[in-house]
Amino acid sequence: LYPIYTGLRIDALACDTNSYCNTAWSMYQGGATYTVDVEDGTSDPDFVMDGGIYGNVSTVNITGAGKMVFNGNSSSATVNVNGGILLINGAASGAVNVNAGCALGGIGAIAGTVSVAGGATLTPGDPSVNNGVGTLSTADVTLQNGSTFVVQIVTAADKIQSSGTVALQAGAALNLATVGENIQPDTVYTLISATSVTGTFAGLPEGATAPYNGALNSIYAFSIHYTATSVRLVSERIGTAYIFQ
Repeated sequence: LYPIYTGLRIDALACDTNSYCNTAWSMYQGGATYTVDVEDGTSDPDFVMDGGIYGNVSTVNITGAGKMVFNGNSSSATVNVNGGILLINGAASGAVNVNAGCALGGIGAIAGTVSVAGGATLTPGDPSVNNGVGTLSTADVTLQNGSTFVVQIVTAADKIQSSGTVALQAGAALNLATVGENIQPDTVYTLISATSVTGTFAGLPEGATAPYNGALNSIYAFSIHYTATSVRLVSERIGTAYIFQ
């Protein structure tokens, strides 16, 4: 049987020597709202929650500056990311709201709506799995003005797989953060696949060249292409890579 907590505080500095920081705790029947305060310590991630969110829990607020990984299953509770980084590698049935200064990632599934506020980041994948490249499955997603969608391309690309609409509001930015060494020309990398995609990324109309981490790559360029149901990058060799021996 799992303990019941109506307010849970995780101190990452204590987590370094405390096995309970990787826990099967579950939230259920104990109260309408939980707060999980994950402090930023030397562990990465700072807190792993393997238990679930059940019963009449309506809201879970994530606070602190640490990184939390959720591997369990949740009911319809709304999750508010008010601090730090949340990776959902399990299954969340409720809405997830990502507020300014925070980030959402993972390789799990979110059945509720995802809202990414200005100043917040959506970054699919888990750095500890598959070189960090991964797919986050969602329902409707809204990237608001000032939000950032961060992706990396290694042999494949990070991806949002949505069963609903992905709305790119005016001012939502794309950050191509990492490009691997084995990119091949004329390769299509799907970043977003949805029932419907609306809008475009800031400064990146159809066919524009997507900057690589804020600058143009001297070897490869990636042109962006939008369809009614997807956002894709296509690679093109524009320079030569030299190997010095």
